[in-house]
Amino acid sequence: MNEVVQKTGLSNPKIPNTNCIGEDEISAASSLLRDVVSQAKMHLDEHYKRYQTEMSPLLDEEVDKLIELQEKHKEYYQLTLFEHERKLKEQERRVDELFDQFMSWVKETLTIQNNPYIRVVSVLMGVSQ
Repeated sequence: MNEVVQKTGLSNPKIPNTNCIGEDEISAASSLLRDVVSQAKMHLDEHYKRYQTEMSPLLDEEVDKLIELQEKHKEYYQLTLFEHERKLKEQERRVDELFDQFMSWVKETLTIQNNPYIRVVSVLMGVSQ
């Protein structure tokens, strides 16, 4: 932002709010809104694809670790509760529920949607005085 301020000269105290922008300029700027949003979406789409490329292997790795840990928990309960089938089934069910919830949380945490929310909050434009 500092670079934009320097290039546009917005740091000059005489520039802001001088009411030099007329209806024609406002209309011209407004007509560019659709193209600006489209360009922003394209830019964000590139970031989304890069994020997916970087995070997909990490997500798979985390899910694989969880599956391995889940199997270890099940093996433990199978060894310790092999005489009590009802308790064994109950513990396996609890382990499944716990790991299903945790896997969902990991996936939701590391996954993003390609549907950005774009809000234009200001337009910077030059005018002649």
